[in-house]
Amino acid sequence: IDKIRSMNKRMAPHMRSSFNAITGAFDESVKGTPPKGGKKYTMLSPNNEENQRLWVTITNGKMSKFTVHDDRSPGVLWRYIDMNKDVETYFALGYSSIDVSSNDSSSDTPGEKWNAFQAVIVSIADQTYCPFSNIPITFENSETFIPISSQVFSIKGEGTAILPNRTCSWSFTVPDGHDLKVVVRYANYYQGESLNIQADGGDAVDITSNTDSPIKNVFQGKNFIITHQRKTRIVSKYGFYAVISVIPNSNKNQQKEQDSSNFDPKNGYNNLANSRRNFTVSDGTNTRISVDVLDIEAGCDELTITSTGNNSTVIQKGGTTVRLDSRTPEFSLVWASDGNNKQAGFIYEVDTIPCTPNSVKNVPIPCDGSVVTDGFPQGYCTGQKNTFNFIMDQNCTYLDFTLAITTKLIPELNDHIKLYTKDGIIYEKGGSSNEMTTILNVVGNDRATLEFESGIPTNPMEVTLEGHWNVNVSSFNPFPPINVSLGFDLPIYHYNLFNLREGQRLIVSSIIYMEFFIVGEITDVLKRYNLYEGSEANFISSLYSNKTFSKPSPITPAFYMSKTTVLTIERSYDAEPTSNIVLYFRASDPTPYCKVDPFTDGGRDSDFFPQVFQPVDSFSLLQARADNYACLMTIVTFKWTPRQLILLEPETNATDPVLVFAGDKGVVNNLTFFALSKDNVGEFNDTFTLPGTVFTFIIPKNQKLDIFYKNSQGIR
Repeated sequence: IDKIRSMNKRMAPHMRSSFNAITGAFDESVKGTPPKGGKKYTMLSPNNEENQRLWVTITNGKMSKFTVHDDRSPGVLWRYIDMNKDVETYFALGYSSIDVSSNDSSSDTPGEKWNAFQAVIVSIADQTYCPFSNIPITFENSETFIPISSQVFSIKGEGTAILPNRTCSWSFTVPDGHDLKVVVRYANYYQGESLNIQADGGDAVDITSNTDSPIKNVFQGKNFIITHQRKTRIVSKYGFYAVISVIPNSNKNQQKEQDSSNFDPKNGYNNLANSRRNFTVSDGTNTRISVDVLDIEAGCDELTITSTGNNSTVIQKGGTTVRLDSRTPEFSLVWASDGNNKQAGFIYEVDTIPCTPNSVKNVPIPCDGSVVTDGFPQGYCTGQKNTFNFIMDQNCTYLDFTLAITTKLIPELNDHIKLYTKDGIIYEKGGSSNEMTTILNVVGNDRATLEFESGIPTNPMEVTLEGHWNVNVSSFNPFPPINVSLGFDLPIYHYNLFNLREGQRLIVSSIIYMEFFIVGEITDVLKRYNLYEGSEANFISSLYSNKTFSKPSPITPAFYMSKTTVLTIERSYDAEPTSNIVLYFRASDPTPYCKVDPFTDGGRDSDFFPQVFQPVDSFSLLQARADNYACLMTIVTFKWTPRQLILLEPETNATDPVLVFAGDKGVVNNLTFFALSKDNVGEFNDTFTLPGTVFTFIIPKNQKLDIFYKNSQGIR
């Protein structure tokens, strides 16, 4: 080996180093910069001597993608690298380049996620060689990291190459005030193989131990020799990989207090930091601590949950949940970092879960198809036993309903749900690492019972998955809501209340507030028809309420002015049908009401005309006129029975047509249309009968319409 260089392309300042193993110096020229656009390319060339090849390894870091391009072989792509969990090495055949992609799309500065890496590239001629062996290395500070391994080939790969029996030896010199830090990232020793360390010529210490997660050993002394005895074998999963560095010893540096909530993806947490945050578990609750992000040096820096009785749990990875109950009334979150290789830190959350012990709850299911939600969507406690009886409303016509059950129960504790009807069990579910939703249709049953039970862990500080579940229940409603939108193209709407079915809703919305009229026979049947207002359908009253609606007169219907832009009418399931009511909705702004002179028919002469006119059984004569704007006039003949309207000799000066919208007999929401003007008014005979029971006239500005009319017999 005639040239070795440790190259570090940093994506965060706390992960930078550029140690030259030949000179022992730090070379500023090889320090990297944050990759712009998420990528950075570096060309690497081995020596021109025969059989020189590159050994590439990532000693520290967390990346979304790291690619080694090899001009003599397919190369290698490493995705979602986390060197706290992985070991990545590659032995290239020819000239190579490195392609790095970060975890986010930031250009010059790290984002909210931690993105960093440190790569070491070594030129090697002997493929049976142990990287960095037989090279004396003197550390100058704790920012240098030297990888050592039992082989140049992938430590976890399979191959056909034969590795001969060999003794590999590494020597390190530590600066004053420091200890040697040996982190074994992976070890699976073949029979008869070993790894030991000797400090300052003393006895060798055996550190041969299989592991697939990082293990840290710290040794005091000045000069160290690490020796590995490798047996003859093929390239396989056997071998070890370790990273060597130095840290300030405990006699020189003490850990400093630091806030335990620290997470800094740009600068990282402090080395030699420690903190403790204390919590309590209140009566009748569980406390859940969730560590969502854990970017620390695994096996070296520790985040630990401790409780009374010296129980403790070390958090090993992000996405970890520990749920504490009354057996741990007090606990602490303890954080400690060692003397080098700081990373981003951790993010955690502590919340309280109210416990619902043994309980039975009856949950009514409305007939209108609205959704009822129950369960424990935010989590549940240990040792719960809960029963939910979902029962259809007794007025429901149909006995069919649907349940959508979403579960993520804790598998380690045998949490489970059982659902049954009078016909037997129809659903059972235990623990699962993934959230799942199951939809069940229950037919011909007026109820279903759900039983839930959660287990109690033997270890009160056991690490488990987070558990929750909820169920959405809704009845089958055969009559969907009727939705109508008022606007400039449809400023009015008539609806025969007879057509509204049990449990059905009529929802009328407008771009502005609405005028709402109840025309016809006001009886106590309307007590079972309800008015709601607003997008949230807030209950106002029944349609029979004198407090909500203006009192009707012989010629004026009940009236309500909306306070929002949405009105909803609902027929209860036990309401009797009514054939003598028309609902009239009008957007309050687009067209003003006409002025009318004079009229009889039970009223007195006046220039005021009701917003909606409801005539009695007699002849009436009126003149409706528009001044500076087109105006609107509505006549509703729907009283105790629906009646036709007969026009006698209509007259108008209108050059623009008077528009007439007429309800089609009993089905008044299906409108027909015709027009009157001075050019065609003579075509209507003396006894022209309008085809319907609700009539809206729109008269152009500065024009008028004279109507002499009477009500004829009821429509059959």
